[in-house]
Amino acid sequence: MSPKDLPDCSLRWEGPQWLSTEEAWPKQPTVKDKKDIEKSFKIETKRTFVFSVYCKNDIDMLFDKYSSFSKIINILAFCLRFMQHCKDG
Repeated sequence: MSPKDLPDCSLRWEGPQWLSTEEAWPKQPTVKDKKDIEKSFKIETKRTFVFSVYCKNDIDMLFDKYSSFSKIINILAFCLRFMQHCKDG
């Protein structure tokens, strides 16, 4: 089908024929009681254990000890300058 045929295409504007009559629509299952649901689905319960381990790294410890990012940057810069000075000297 070419784009110029689209304005005249009834399928595009009205949809398939079976959608136009409600009797032709697929039937939806109806559930009247909770027992019907339990019969149709097998309900299983399983126990799951989850263990979580959190290891603090150096960055986390720095943030805990020094409250602001700028303080951490200054301390790290001081440490890097000290290390560089030790290598040179």
